[in-house]
Amino acid sequence: MATNANTKIKNMLNLTFNSNQYTDHDVDFYDVTNLPDNTDGTTRGENETTFRIELNANTLPHKSKEYILATVYHEILHAYLYSQYTRDGLGKFIMPDHHSTMADSYISLMTTALKTAFPNISNPEAWALSWGGLEETPFYTTELTSDQRLEIESINKKHKKSEEGTVRLGTYCN
Repeated sequence: MATNANTKIKNMLNLTFNSNQYTDHDVDFYDVTNLPDNTDGTTRGENETTFRIELNANTLPHKSKEYILATVYHEILHAYLYSQYTRDGLGKFIMPDHHSTMADSYISLMTTALKTAFPNISNPEAWALSWGGLEETPFYTTELTSDQRLEIESINKKHKKSEEGTVRLGTYCN
């Protein structure tokens, strides 16, 4: 689904990891079973040119396709942000907090990407899924209203198979 959707996130990934400027950059995806249940995915730089995205094989199969794609986009943005920053003399990345950057600058991009991949998803649903993993950011905690935060939490919760079928949102794999 994500590879077929023509989105800015896909284009950013292609430009960053497939263009002539970044011919030596790679992003690799792994399904793993060693992440905590409250962590859907992680991204890290393996070295200066390779980025590893790990997706939680224990929890993500119990979430909707829309939720899973939002998680993949979130992790892709981490890889993209890692690729945009240089390292200090000790090899550590010099960059601002990724989650704050995503909350401040990429929610609209993620919402649009989800709407492109899933044309029938509502605007509030795509917007809420875009906030997944960003609940600790200053924007989320101070700029969104209490009602907005409750809506985000409710929508994300409804994208889990464990929710009753009458309130569940999204599409699921068997």
